[in-house]
Amino acid sequence: MCRLCGGCEMRPSGFRSHAADLREGKPQLGGGPNGAVPTWGMTSLQDMPQIQTCAVSSCSYNAESSCHAGAITVGGDHAHCGTFVEISFRGGFDRNGMVGACHRSDCVHNDKLECHAPGVRVGPGTDAADCLTYEAR
Repeated sequence: MCRLCGGCEMRPSGFRSHAADLREGKPQLGGGPNGAVPTWGMTSLQDMPQIQTCAVSSCSYNAESSCHAGAITVGGDHAHCGTFVEISFRGGFDRNGMVGACHRSDCVHNDKLECHAPGVRVGPGTDAADCLTYEAR
């Protein structure tokens, strides 16, 4: 059994390249071919919920009520958007932002600190930028 992943069979030499797994689209582990990006245990972008709307126009990642941060972090004692920032210029990507992490383990959409809501709304709540999709268990 492989000492890297605990699941695959090793070659007689004691090593397995995991290259076949990579070609087949299976998660790649450390110890794979040079240049391979380890993805085992990570959430893919397709699995991350998209921020449907952001009503915080003062945030530097907001453009036309859309969040353009790569991924936000939700946390604090009231589901605050930890990525919210007010600075003198706008930034972000040319796509809608995602929820990268959620520290509110008491939310119905949270599983192992990952958000599984179908979509997320951000706007003024207790603070200037809160996750309005947060729902206590």
